[in-house]
Amino acid sequence: MRSMRWFAVPQAARRPFLSKSHRFDPAQSDHLESNRRLRYIEPASVVERMGIAPGVRLLDLGAGTGFFASPISTRAGEVVCLDISEKMLSIISEKARSKGAENMTFVKGDIVSLPFSDGSIDHALAAFVYHEVADRPRLVSEVSRVLKPSGRFTVIDFRKRISFEGPPIWVKKSAKDVVRATSPWFVEKSRFESKVYYQFEFSKKT
Repeated sequence: MRSMRWFAVPQAARRPFLSKSHRFDPAQSDHLESNRRLRYIEPASVVERMGIAPGVRLLDLGAGTGFFASPISTRAGEVVCLDISEKMLSIISEKARSKGAENMTFVKGDIVSLPFSDGSIDHALAAFVYHEVADRPRLVSEVSRVLKPSGRFTVIDFRKRISFEGPPIWVKKSAKDVVRATSPWFVEKSRFESKVYYQFEFSKKT
């Protein structure tokens, strides 16, 4: 039985990856688990569409409070939760401990300078963080680097439309933006769109 692990990246290796004006405020973490959010995002449906194979090592980029990492942990072999916020990592690790999820690890680090070796990840998830990243091509290239040749990449974010959900429309990124940023490294395999968000499934180019 494996114990939960928590890693930290040396301070010198960290670089800010979010636009200061658009970065999610950890003080608002309660919103990430609110009943209102559950009305327009169903974690079970999102995870089902991801088609996670048993035994995979999945990297959750900007894992937050574990909104997706928790249900994913019941399917994957290991879920690596990466976040820049110690508060978020504390919340998600406590949640994992209370649920007895022993296949989750916690890493404090930068999603555009991933502290993982090449080809060490099976599946990467960027859920509602893409719009916050200033250098999106760098994010995608880093994901490609750490994924195995057969690796998959899931991108979920708010549709670029006026809505009460998510950030202001000028912060949101369109589905076309995602396709353009990922095209040098990934091939689109499937796409889902609700009124609020889109979900892309990509495979790594060979």
